[in-house]
Amino acid sequence: MLVLVIESSKRVSGQEQLDTLSSIYNLALIYRNQGLLKEAEDMGLLVIETEKRVWGQEYPGTLISMGNLASIYTDKVA
Repeated sequence: MLVLVIESSKRVSGQEQLDTLSSIYNLALIYRNQGLLKEAEDMGLLVIETEKRVWGQEYPGTLISMGNLASIYTDKVA
């Protein structure tokens, strides 16, 4: 269901909108909770790359996303 939300959000609002990025990150959390860490990493990287391009590396949301990706990496090592 969330994949459909993301597709619709991208089409209507664009990938760079906060609601779209939030949905993508929520999907990353679902993947993480399911143990699909590669998929979670891919979604997290997509969010970070978009935030860096649109708002810059020091944007608070970008920094939060980087911390969230770090926690996914921690799960991958554990």
